[in-house]
Amino acid sequence: KGEEKKAKKTEAEEAELLLAQLKDQLESYEDAGPLMDCVVFRDDGGTWRAVLDVAAVGNLTAAVPLAPFAAEGGTGELGFGSAVTYCVQVYEDGDVLSIVTDTGSHGTHVAGIAAAHFPDDGASVSRSDGVAPGAQILALKIGDGRLGSAETGTGLIRGLIAAKKYGCDVINLSFGEPSWQFDTGRVADTFDDAVHRWGMTVFTSAGNDGPALSTLGSPGSLSSPITVGAFLSGDMMVDQYSTLAPTEGEAPLADSSYYFTSRGPTPDGAMPDLCAPGGAIAPIPRHSLQGKAQYHGTSMSSPNAAGVAACVLSALAAQGIKCSPVELRRGLVNSARPVDVLDPFAQGAGIISAAAAVDYILAHKGKPGQDISMD
Repeated sequence: KGEEKKAKKTEAEEAELLLAQLKDQLESYEDAGPLMDCVVFRDDGGTWRAVLDVAAVGNLTAAVPLAPFAAEGGTGELGFGSAVTYCVQVYEDGDVLSIVTDTGSHGTHVAGIAAAHFPDDGASVSRSDGVAPGAQILALKIGDGRLGSAETGTGLIRGLIAAKKYGCDVINLSFGEPSWQFDTGRVADTFDDAVHRWGMTVFTSAGNDGPALSTLGSPGSLSSPITVGAFLSGDMMVDQYSTLAPTEGEAPLADSSYYFTSRGPTPDGAMPDLCAPGGAIAPIPRHSLQGKAQYHGTSMSSPNAAGVAACVLSALAAQGIKCSPVELRRGLVNSARPVDVLDPFAQGAGIISAAAAVDYILAHKGKPGQDISMD
């Protein structure tokens, strides 16, 4: 009995030791995910191509070589039922392969508001289309996946330079952070160059830190971009947020601003320039398994305004008229209409209007000072 008792004690001690070792391993274990073989090569035409083993089975025979997206617009889908679309970029003469994916649904939703187009709906204009469905979209990823998709100054500057390279007319930036330094530094200088030297009109969101005053974020606090606040109409209140519609004899719901939209003035006097609808139902990536979603924020108002600007430029171009970023800004701001519930610290000049902006620009084209910036 003594020997049996001793053996059981030894067995229990060994089990406890094994359990402790397993716990240590579990705490230090990091799952790197599937390991995929990747091969990068340059074809006979000099184009870099990448082959990915998306199924992580160690077999590349069924893989389709992809060129960098800018070269051919090619995309692939990661395996394991993820439905994650990816493209590739090759850097440093083939030494670095970048596999580019969404880090969320925000960018797709924003792009859909500006220029989504659904030709399969069977109508010339679909209810699912964005504001400017005829516009071409250039998607530039400035968020760093290692930083929770937060943008960096370097990423932003590279994005603006890429927009210049591909000849963009309108840029939308739906991001931001608290502002503390106004119109100084390399980022501010690059925004100035983008607008005044490279001929691009830049829109950016005001931020979602309201309703307090002086909550306007950066880059919305810079003077070169057009900063957009979030507008909320009576119809949006009913359709998107289930507000009770007014009954017969009652006054209609008043248009106003979303409570969260950031407000001016900043210490140097910056305010939002105008406002646009700050909520929308728009497309989101396939990996979300939803197809579309309703989001709200100044991230939604800025692409709405950018889409309006694209429509204005298109209408002017159809008449053979060129419009500089300064002229376009002046036309959009001076033709904006006041909102029912006035809040200039949130709304700037008021709600944006494509038709009114075209009329204003046509009426004042060629007059002295229309192309002079007063930042």
